[in-house]
Amino acid sequence: MSDHTSSMTPIFGFPEFWQKVHDSHDAFFQAAHKLEALANSILKAAEGKITEPSEYIVFILARITVVGFNELIILAGNGAGPGAMKISRSMFESSTCAEYLRLNPAEVTDYLEFRHILNWRRYQWLLANSPDPAKEITVEKAKELVLST
Repeated sequence: MSDHTSSMTPIFGFPEFWQKVHDSHDAFFQAAHKLEALANSILKAAEGKITEPSEYIVFILARITVVGFNELIILAGNGAGPGAMKISRSMFESSTCAEYLRLNPAEVTDYLEFRHILNWRRYQWLLANSPDPAKEITVEKAKELVLST
C-alpha cells in the first residue's frame, strides 16, 4: 500500500504505478475489458436457464474464473505479480474443471463428493500427527464429517 499518511483519503495499492502499467500494456487492457464484458454478458444470458446440476456447477466455475480475471488485473495493475500468478493458477483450475464437467456431466456428483475424501484425509492426518486432539473427535463425528451430504 502506498504511503499517503498526510492524506485523509484512503488509497489502496500503488496509484503512481497504475498509469505506467496501463500505458505499457494498453492493447492488453482494451482487450481485457472487452473480454470481461463478453464473459459477463454470456453468464448473464445463462442465468435462469440452468436446468441441470452439472450446468449449475459449470456456471459457478465459469463465474469464479471471470471474477478471478478482475482480481488478477487489480493485482497486476498494482505490481503484485506473485499474487496475480496465484489468481491465474486458480483461474486455470476452475476453467479446466468447468470444461471437463461440461464435457462429462456424469462426473459432477464425484466432483461434489470429493470433500468427503478431503475430510477423511484430514482426519487421518490428525490421527497420525496430533493423536491427543484427534481423540476428542468421536467415531460418530468422524463418520458425520466423511459421510454427511
